[in-house]
Amino acid sequence: MHAAPQASCHCGLYASTSVKTAARFVQGRGSLHEAIGAVIGQVSLWGSVVECEWGWRASHAYPARLYVPLGKQGRFSILFGYGADAAQALRAYGVPVELVASGSLRELARVLEGECGEA
Repeated sequence: MHAAPQASCHCGLYASTSVKTAARFVQGRGSLHEAIGAVIGQVSLWGSVVECEWGWRASHAYPARLYVPLGKQGRFSILFGYGADAAQALRAYGVPVELVASGSLRELARVLEGECGEA
């Protein structure tokens, strides 16, 4: 076990400059097995921060807004159950949590990419 993030590891909390970049990162992953409980959102990062290809990985983050897929899929559903259960649990952060009509994290990324229209 080591402190996150480490340059030689994939640990840490990921952030990018835009939803489109986050969507590309999620869609480009061959496997999301390591992303148990992953959601897409806006965050503030601090602590140890490592710049990477898609943005940054940090030791600490706090959400400003979270987007949760409505459907249940794979390991995400094992952690939280249905999307509404996940959204309810995440509301404890005291930030906006939006359920998005999508069946998976990848589909959520595609929906957000289309809605945000970022370059």
